[in-house]
Amino acid sequence: MDNESLFRNEEILDFEYLPEILPFREEQQMYIATVIKPLFNKRKPNSLFINGSPGIGKTASVRKVFKDMKEYSNKLTSIYVNCWEKNTQHQIIKEISRGINYIFNEGKSTKEIIESLVSRLNEYKGVIIALDEIDKAESHDFLYEIAKVENVCLLLIANNSKFLSKMDPRVRSRINMETLEFKPYSLEETRKILLMRRKQAFLDNIWVDSAFDNVVSECYNRRDIRTGLFLLREAGRTAESKAKKKIEDSDFETAKKRMLDLTVRDSSILKEDEKLLIELIKKNEGILSGTLYNLYKSNGGDLAERSFRRYMEKLELKNIIEIKETSVGFRGHSSRIYYKGY
Repeated sequence: MDNESLFRNEEILDFEYLPEILPFREEQQMYIATVIKPLFNKRKPNSLFINGSPGIGKTASVRKVFKDMKEYSNKLTSIYVNCWEKNTQHQIIKEISRGINYIFNEGKSTKEIIESLVSRLNEYKGVIIALDEIDKAESHDFLYEIAKVENVCLLLIANNSKFLSKMDPRVRSRINMETLEFKPYSLEETRKILLMRRKQAFLDNIWVDSAFDNVVSECYNRRDIRTGLFLLREAGRTAESKAKKKIEDSDFETAKKRMLDLTVRDSSILKEDEKLLIELIKKNEGILSGTLYNLYKSNGGDLAERSFRRYMEKLELKNIIEIKETSVGFRGHSSRIYYKGY
């Protein structure tokens, strides 16, 4: 019926929804809180590099700590910046400035803006700046100056565990950085997380067991909770559109196909050079990076070697390829490239 629904609260399945309890990430949240804690005592905190694959609770854990911190005290200011959406140095600085209500003059140079921002940050009791997907930022030079501020704690969040090793050594040495790695959820943890969301999002007794098991299995295989949330929602919508009283295996299959279609469609945004590189890697599994570059050039590629390396890093960040260091190659240093898919 038009006035009936299988959903109790569909918003529970949104990627941005932050549950009251974030299961199986209590230890990580405590670690983040411990890093921040010195700010409450007016002491200089370490900064923290948080890494792990997508969809395993890194961002949610930081957001949960920020939420709990605000409920506990208003002494500290928390700022969150998504560096995928704001990836230039100017955009990131602007977002940080907005977080402390500082509107800078657009006519100033980047250096002048950073100097003004640092001066403003010094006026606060304590500021925590979370830079999510920092590995997507075009430049990290601004971190050098911000890291000098005694009352600032930097939380750098990245999917790529190699990010720190690729950062400018000058910047890296300035930041006193601890590391927190998030491991993927186990199969049982994945099941419990999705079951919790299912109970909150749907009416009781509408999921066929085998259909829910399929969602859990697909989510665990992809090691990304967002996959499970997408499948739960789309399977529910599919069943509802057919006026069904139960969500069945066929609804899961439709949701899975929809997810795959979206993934393939997303690949269309790849640039031509990226597409050429992917095709060459697929045909030459485990190819040395130097050999790949020569092959790329012989197939009409016109990127300079430095731009080529930057493109390869982007493909790795997108989880399309894997780069493994090897001792074979120019001056004893090279890498082998493997295709992971998209």
